[in-house]
Amino acid sequence: VGVSVVCPGFVKTRMTAKNDFKMPLMIDGHKAANIIAKGLKKDKGRIVFPFISGCMAWFIAILPDFMAQYILSSTPSKQKE
Repeated sequence: VGVSVVCPGFVKTRMTAKNDFKMPLMIDGHKAANIIAKGLKKDKGRIVFPFISGCMAWFIAILPDFMAQYILSSTPSKQKE
């Protein structure tokens, strides 16, 4: 059994079209699919894109929880339907 974790940034889809907040570094769905397909073909365990989003997520993950929660509390939340 092989497992690959896909960690995309913002991908332009019908779901993200409903968001009313800024979504930096958004990429097209076809481009995201190509990145994922290439990563799976190379048998990568983790497929992260765009690179800067992966770096930011890594940075948040290494912070103490209280610091990470403080930073994340300023990000917009999803609207409930």
